[in-house]
Amino acid sequence: MPEKNKNIEPLNQTLPKTEDYGNSLMSWQAPEYERQEKGRTWFVGAAVIAAFLIAASIWTRNYLLIIIIALFAIILYILHKKEPLIISIKITEKGIRFGDKFYPYKNIEEFWIIYDPPAKTLNIKTKNTFFPQVSIEIEDHDPLKIRDLLLEYIEENEDKTEETNGEKLARRLKI
Repeated sequence: MPEKNKNIEPLNQTLPKTEDYGNSLMSWQAPEYERQEKGRTWFVGAAVIAAFLIAASIWTRNYLLIIIIALFAIILYILHKKEPLIISIKITEKGIRFGDKFYPYKNIEEFWIIYDPPAKTLNIKTKNTFFPQVSIEIEDHDPLKIRDLLLEYIEENEDKTEETNGEKLARRLKI
């Protein structure tokens, strides 16, 4: 009689229990980021700027800058071709779930909502060292309802009511 392989797990085993995120108080779906449409003029302008920077880099013998410009151009092209994923967002009794990431309220320092079209985002500042700020598109959802829900759990930063100058510049430059 052949010996049974002890490394094979039975097919009817139960899947591991998923983590409990609490009852959902509000949920919606939104793109993971706002896609900026770029036309032919934008790409021609970017190519002219890149060519000028490359020429200046050759003239100053700054070859590392040429590599950085080329990498930046490749990244911009890849991001232009990539469609943003549609992410599921849930505000629950225990935290905020953004796609496959969960931010418990105890790890969120503050939140603020920017609702100044075209900018319509829920922003949270987490205790994460490397990427502390998370920006979530709220699209056409009621910002006051979102605010009221979150005020029960975390503090609002009322001083941040509009995009930073860097965010405005990035939106204007379509990057």
